[in-house]
Amino acid sequence: MISFKVLVKALICLGAFVLLAGCGEKTGEVWPEVWSEEATRFFNENVPPLKNLPGEVYHYQVVKRKGHFYFNTLYIDGRYIEDLRPNGAHKVGGVSAVQLDGVHVVYTRREGYKVATKHEDGHGVYKALMNNYPLFFRDYL
Repeated sequence: MISFKVLVKALICLGAFVLLAGCGEKTGEVWPEVWSEEATRFFNENVPPLKNLPGEVYHYQVVKRKGHFYFNTLYIDGRYIEDLRPNGAHKVGGVSAVQLDGVHVVYTRREGYKVATKHEDGHGVYKALMNNYPLFFRDYL
């Protein structure tokens, strides 16, 4: 039979793992304070509309959390769809996750694209989306 001390240690370790890994955590949709005019213009002039969007509002965001992890998260109509959590050394669609920190791409059929970015230009953000897993962008083209 498992001793009480072993059971307590196992529960503490499991709890620490869950906290560090982010398991079960809702990443939380956030909105940028400022939109990039250049990146927004690039998207609206060069990127096709999301014809297969199963909703009204597409929102892809990259937000730094837990020190060095960059949550690449997709929301449609405010509903969480999927996320990818690389650390800063990893690439997302061929672009460093650090470079994508603060990126937001929003699309609505009525207004087109709005893009926020701190480090990448519109072309760099588009490249990252096109090279990322299809679920994050290409599936909706």
